[in-house]
Amino acid sequence: MIIEFIGPMKKIAGAGRLELTIDREMKLIEILKILPEPIRKRVLESSGKLSPDIIFLVNDVEVKSLGLENISVKPSDKIVMIPIIHGG
Repeated sequence: MIIEFIGPMKKIAGAGRLELTIDREMKLIEILKILPEPIRKRVLESSGKLSPDIIFLVNDVEVKSLGLENISVKPSDKIVMIPIIHGG
């Protein structure tokens, strides 16, 4: 599985992408929970929910706005994480 990081997420991850080996279909949240700690702390809230400050794409589909937080992810899928930039 390929996980791509956009913008400031690259610095947190230490690279623009991460290859993760999984041997079965898993829920997105399960995948995020096994990521290295610096990434995991940024993409998950302390409650274990997806961070509202990150856009999560699974195979180019944005999961949160479609209510797909519990989407199953296959080993061949691609996840992209994009931080939402706030200003004001």
